[in-house]
Amino acid sequence: WPIFDRRFRAATRVVIGMLAGIGTIVSPWLIHGSFAWARAGFAANGMYSDVLRKGTALNLPAVLEKIGMTLHQRLIDESILGVHVKLELKALLIVTYVLLLVACSWGIARQARLCERKFLVSLAVPWALMFFVLGQMDERYLVWSACFSAGAIAVNRKTLAAHVMLSLAGAVTMIEFLLITNPNAAPRALRLLIALHPATLLLTAVAVGILFITAVWSSRSARWLRFAKSHDNRFQSAPERLASFR
Repeated sequence: WPIFDRRFRAATRVVIGMLAGIGTIVSPWLIHGSFAWARAGFAANGMYSDVLRKGTALNLPAVLEKIGMTLHQRLIDESILGVHVKLELKALLIVTYVLLLVACSWGIARQARLCERKFLVSLAVPWALMFFVLGQMDERYLVWSACFSAGAIAVNRKTLAAHVMLSLAGAVTMIEFLLITNPNAAPRALRLLIALHPATLLLTAVAVGILFITAVWSSRSARWLRFAKSHDNRFQSAPERLASFR
């Protein structure tokens, strides 16, 4: 919280942002309106469609759909200790994504604080996780994550390999989508891309895994730097600490 660091301007911005967010949430009840436009325009597919995979996307929902699962399939529908518990696959995927996103955000914030090069590629991890975990994701989200991970060339070979794999997988899925809309253009190429689905899915899964580990795992040099900073702050006097806050 910025106020503890005596950064009152930053604290003011945080408070204004929180008040604006709360006002947006409660505005329908205050002005007697509704979010029906949002449900009809953006959430209709997720609310009324059971399709897990959308387009030519190859991700975790595509695998689940392959084994016969649906978006609103109930995984738990029982009474536990007198409470009726319902859990849909959609909710489980969202919770999984949120947990991974929290861990990823924590790692990205730490890398930004320590000025690590991994920060350049870790910014793409939320997009990659969103495509790979959530249902009804278009193939364009994979292309976006590949674009955002272009900074991998300045990090290391593993992240560069992950960027290349994401780029290849995104290109394959986009080309397949274009060929499906015009199947007479190159039927042999379309059959080849469909036959390469397992390899494309494997490339995507490995790339997302590498990027996620990169985001949450701190290098040895960064750990030593963090230890040195905490060690130096421990022996600072009270006036020195106050001066550092200022």
